[in-house]
Amino acid sequence: MDDHSEAEQRIREHLLSSRVIAHIDMDCFFCQVEQLRLGVPADQPLAVLQWNGLIAVNYAARAKGVSRHDTAAEARAKCPEIRLVHVATYTPGGQAGYHENPAPNAQKAELNGYRQASKQIMSVIEQFCDHTEKASIGKGRDDSVMTASSLSAWHRY
Repeated sequence: MDDHSEAEQRIREHLLSSRVIAHIDMDCFFCQVEQLRLGVPADQPLAVLQWNGLIAVNYAARAKGVSRHDTAAEARAKCPEIRLVHVATYTPGGQAGYHENPAPNAQKAELNGYRQASKQIMSVIEQFCDHTEKASIGKGRDDSVMTASSLSAWHRY
């Protein structure tokens, strides 16, 4: 074996046993959850609201100039075909669900659907990673030793 091949082999062995710290950010997470729940295609502009603020904007809406810093009215002006979905809320009586025109002073946001989706995603990640930490609903961290075979398995998802 020549020096070049030996060096490549040492590098390959080192990489296969190296520690990897990965930050996992599920982009447009709230939008993706709502698109799945409602059967909305990925090319349909969609944003998720919590009161009058946008908390997530999908790629189709971003392409039309909509950003998370927009109000619902600004988003609609930029992209008339946008689908605005408010997060679920609790009514004053404690009824959780998707309510028409929720009032911030009378209702509380209910995020259990997003938490459940996050748990499902993290369970997939945990199949391939030694140690994961949930950072928030749409973010996670992995601190582990990953082999080439476990990295290649990610191509299924």
